[in-house]
Amino acid sequence: MPKRIKRSDETQRIEDLVRHCLSRNNAESARVECKRELLISKPAQKAEFIRDVISLSNSEGEWPRLPAHLIIGLKARRLTSTASLAIDGATLGQIIDSYVAPQVSYQHYAISLKRGIRTDVLELRPVEGALYLVRQELREDARAVLVPGQSWGRRADRKVVLSGDALSARIEQIAIRRSDAAAAPLLKEIQSLKLTLAESGPQTNVKRILYEMEPLQRSREWQRLSAAADLLALYARDYGASVGTTVLDHLGSVMNVRFGMPAETVEHMLGLVECCLPFHHYRYKSERPITDEHQLLYRKASEIAWAAAYDAIKYTEDLRATHVACRVLWGIARVAFLNGCSELSSLMSQHFVQLRELSVGAPEYEQIVDYFDRDARMEEPPLPPVLSRI
Repeated sequence: MPKRIKRSDETQRIEDLVRHCLSRNNAESARVECKRELLISKPAQKAEFIRDVISLSNSEGEWPRLPAHLIIGLKARRLTSTASLAIDGATLGQIIDSYVAPQVSYQHYAISLKRGIRTDVLELRPVEGALYLVRQELREDARAVLVPGQSWGRRADRKVVLSGDALSARIEQIAIRRSDAAAAPLLKEIQSLKLTLAESGPQTNVKRILYEMEPLQRSREWQRLSAAADLLALYARDYGASVGTTVLDHLGSVMNVRFGMPAETVEHMLGLVECCLPFHHYRYKSERPITDEHQLLYRKASEIAWAAAYDAIKYTEDLRATHVACRVLWGIARVAFLNGCSELSSLMSQHFVQLRELSVGAPEYEQIVDYFDRDARMEEPPLPPVLSRI
């Protein structure tokens, strides 16, 4: 198989790379090495070139591996023309093919950023999961300047020898990545099977119960609706986010407080909402991060609780239902505040602002909203008298 990468119109990309290196005090990195000149007429010079190629191909810190570049004619932010060196890509390729194992793909570019100044760039494209070594011995007089099995890598902007434990660690990393890649399709299949089983078991029952709750809400059978909410709460506790997401996505359609849902039923329904949420402490920052999945559950729960509070204030004038809904909003806002979830905190602030505006002229409702809003932000406001009477 051909080892050289077919040349395409990528000169602009290489020129941009060199310009970027020119603008930096230290242009070298794990993927870039700069040299004022490249000499390969003597064995020791060839050996140094091979060490550069192998170290760039093995450079650590990135997965998957990105192309690496050897820039010739650039050092300390100064360009030095390489025209007199007569660097030939085919000759460089022959040396690479002879002394580097396994074979590494390469492309040679000769560019001119300034008139009369030539710069050579050798781009290397190492293969993922390969460890590059010296293929064969290279001698200068009686001394071996390259020995089969030698290897180098790069750490930041310097070359490092890979031997002993370092080689073993690289080989182990490669083996682990190959094993993970081989296992990925099976793990995906297992996850799909888990979802299928979930759909065929608790998810089916949850959807059935949610479907049965809609006519109960329309016919105002509040006790049966409360019992259904309690049953769903058990599923939410046992099966976590997979059930919680389904419940929160559908609960809004069966929780219309404005149509006279009593406070006791509101408590059961919002108790179900709380059971759908992951547990995070209301007094201390969580030991584990609040994942995006968890934040999405909190957002959905906050919309349901906010709608319940809105309806209880505006339509049913139910202090107890308002209290229950604001308490749920308080819990979500407190978790967001303690854990620095800025977007969720902003959403909760908006909910409380809207409820406060709605309760203007109704002091008791305004006191409830204000208390839970301030307490969620750890201000520890005094308990308003209205809460002691509910």
